[in-house]
Amino acid sequence: MKTKRIVSIILSVLMACSVFAGLSVAADDTATHTYTVVGDAKFLGANWTPNTPADDMALQEGGTYKKTYTGVAKTDCATIKVVEDHDWFTSFGAVAGVVNPENIEFSVPEDNSTVDVILTLSGTREKEVTDADGKPTGEVKTINDGTVKVLVNGADAPAKVVPLENAYYVAGEPGLCNGVEWKVLANAETEEEKTAVETKNKMTKNEDGSYEITFKNVQPKEGGAAYEFKVTTNGAWEPAYGYDGLIGQGGANAQVPVTEANSTVKIVLTADLKVKAYVNDVDVTPAPVPTESKPEETTDNKGNTSAVTSQGGIYTGPSTGEKSKRYFFAMRKDWYTFNNATACAYWWDGTDKCVDWQHSYQLRSTPLTLEDGSNVYYIDLGETVANVIFNNGIDGGAKAAEGEKPSPNWGKNFQTSDINLEGYMANDSDTYPEGLKTFANMIYVVDPSKVSVSELSGATTYGGEWYYLHADGKYDTTAGSTYEVKDVTAVITTKNVSVYPGKTAKINVKYTNTTAQTTKVWSSSNTSVATVDKNGVVKGVKAGRAVISLTVQNPGDAQALVVTSTVTVKQYVTSIKLNARLKTIYNGKSFTLKATVNPKNAANKGVTYKSSNTRYATVTSKGVVKGIKPGTAYITVKAKDGSNKYAKCKVVVKQQKATKLKISAKKKITLKKKGASVKIKATLYPSNTYNKLIKVTSSKKRIVKLSASKIKSGKTVKVKALKKGSTVVKFTAADGSRKSAQTKVTVKK
Repeated sequence: MKTKRIVSIILSVLMACSVFAGLSVAADDTATHTYTVVGDAKFLGANWTPNTPADDMALQEGGTYKKTYTGVAKTDCATIKVVEDHDWFTSFGAVAGVVNPENIEFSVPEDNSTVDVILTLSGTREKEVTDADGKPTGEVKTINDGTVKVLVNGADAPAKVVPLENAYYVAGEPGLCNGVEWKVLANAETEEEKTAVETKNKMTKNEDGSYEITFKNVQPKEGGAAYEFKVTTNGAWEPAYGYDGLIGQGGANAQVPVTEANSTVKIVLTADLKVKAYVNDVDVTPAPVPTESKPEETTDNKGNTSAVTSQGGIYTGPSTGEKSKRYFFAMRKDWYTFNNATACAYWWDGTDKCVDWQHSYQLRSTPLTLEDGSNVYYIDLGETVANVIFNNGIDGGAKAAEGEKPSPNWGKNFQTSDINLEGYMANDSDTYPEGLKTFANMIYVVDPSKVSVSELSGATTYGGEWYYLHADGKYDTTAGSTYEVKDVTAVITTKNVSVYPGKTAKINVKYTNTTAQTTKVWSSSNTSVATVDKNGVVKGVKAGRAVISLTVQNPGDAQALVVTSTVTVKQYVTSIKLNARLKTIYNGKSFTLKATVNPKNAANKGVTYKSSNTRYATVTSKGVVKGIKPGTAYITVKAKDGSNKYAKCKVVVKQQKATKLKISAKKKITLKKKGASVKIKATLYPSNTYNKLIKVTSSKKRIVKLSASKIKSGKTVKVKALKKGSTVVKFTAADGSRKSAQTKVTVKK
């Protein structure tokens, strides 16, 4: 019994140690729950995974929980929240008392930063239990409440940096999308997948405001079905666009038919955010659907609601070329009631007419902030626009019926009442400053005392007043100097940037509205392929493609401008293989030296040919080697791409000896008398016989006289009769081949 009791005590101690070890807490043993940081921040152990022990928080002496991350890289937008016991049922954000708290979005301004996530528990809250299908079970649980704070380098984390301009991608079936199967940056699981999405399926912006991408060598699908795809925004699934514009969540994908092998498919997103498709330069865009679908509001397990209405993108002025006027709007700080809220506007009776909430446009930001915390935005509207409404870009949803759960966005939609942009003269209304003649470069400021709530939509509507916005960023009711927004621009003028590994290329940029204090930061999407220095000089590392980004920002600008250029690092030749390393030929003969350049994807497969000694062998630019005379020469084949790769072939040239000697005389010749003569031509074969000399002899020197004892192949010798008798005239090759021919010459008298 005593032994069993001891074992029991030991097991109890071990279990207790095991539990507290799993909590990753400090010396304090009062922890009863595990709290874990989750989100999409790159410094986390996993992406939106609640059961990642590496992100478990440690209990502090004061009762708070804390997780510290060091060496954090710079990022424009990181998103986190905290969950309890590795489960989504209980989560915590920056605000207490919310059933499903919103995510916390922040930025990290510089590399090698320290990020602290701190959870402070405070009281409890109630939450309804749902089944696997999300339906209420009727059970309500009491769960812990609390708030999360994020510090970057010991200070409150700065807000996320909103991109100045959207980036668009094509996501779809791999046969269409360069082998990348239904991937966006948000669901890419590896850096290789992210690079593939960024370099293969990102659309290029055109001067008219449209975006396009071309897919080459697209093959027909088996069975003749069309390829499915959609155009996505900023590396996320929403908003997405098809032939008729915005695709509602869960809406049908766009389709493009491909019937011919090796087809070229071009996808275009027009300036008004509608998709067009071309196959082999033929427009295959289907006829527009008369009715537009709207996004269906859904809430995921992180409390995010999908029906955000700022889906028209950032508005940069009338697309029809109409003259515009600039208006400023001060969006109150308390309008940011949703993690995706942003300053928007919609209008009617003018160009670029907005249809409904789902097509409101985002305003552009300024660095101005009013004393009450309102941020200042602006928009350039066409002169014919008569009315405008500013809002926070949120679909307020429908009012819930009695006893039903309200929309997650209920009460989060804030907007102004109708703002008339025409029809007023000076002193016509006390809503406008005295002496008003034009609304251009004026700011609309919400009056918090003029507020109403719609019983139908739940939207909170404010009245407001116009003021003159001055050059110093202040506003009042007195006309004077106006505030000017000078957007910094950067246009990359270098086209088709390509380098070899170890080589460099300069990316040239044309800037406007920059100052001596303008920051210009260059970066590479894949430094293992290409790096870039502070002056835009790209250096190739290895073969592949990398996106080089330039971030430009003036001091005080609310948003940075980012422009990109895709750099191709070309493949060097790694080896050259010849069809012969040693070749023996006779003088006068030729052969072709063929070079195989590796690898197959080498950018420049051109080679040069050179002979070490042209006295013995020559070579042409096409690799034709010719033996000149007996001796040895080396033919060097070298890559033209600067890789210094080469291969050599040793060429041994041998002497070609005669294989036949032929004379023009018959076997017997008769000369009738003394003084008569005959010419005999002697020729060596083959024609490239190196030694072309032929020896000529007479068996009886006194019978005939020879004009030469040696002649060259193809020449003649004169045989002249001296006296009566017979002799044999013999022709013998001088090259030692022993080839010969002869004729018997008889002199009659």
